[in-house]
Amino acid sequence: KHDHHDHDHKHDHHDHDHHKHDHHDHDDHDIKHRNTKKLRHDSGVGSVGLQVEGELDIVELNQWLGTFLSTRGDDIYRSKGILCIEGTDDKFVFQGVHMMTTMATSANTPGIEPWKEGEKRMNKMVFIGKNLDRNEITEGFMKCLVKDD
Repeated sequence: KHDHHDHDHKHDHHDHDHHKHDHHDHDDHDIKHRNTKKLRHDSGVGSVGLQVEGELDIVELNQWLGTFLSTRGDDIYRSKGILCIEGTDDKFVFQGVHMMTTMATSANTPGIEPWKEGEKRMNKMVFIGKNLDRNEITEGFMKCLVKDD
């Protein structure tokens, strides 16, 4: 037979003071932004992303990236990419902060698989920074592609 133990089912409902927030008047947000003098060209932070199919010439790529990052490194906060290099099935994983960059391959990067048979060899590159010139970046990158003669 079931002994119905006498559980005391009185839950003490503490009186939660329902967070009375002092709603401050947000008047101070209405101060007009006086310091918005237009700066010489838009110095806002932005990003330039590229997706380009094809294989890259590693020598050209290193030269272009090296020059680009050494001249523009202060403006470039982050850069990263997955790249397809001629003559190898390894994906190249590129990461940079300002001028410091690392290039690894899928062989030594966990979670990155080599290019598969029939997989589109799509290079993806992103630069995040200020005063980025999309045309300059695209042009430089395209010059690194191996030309099909």
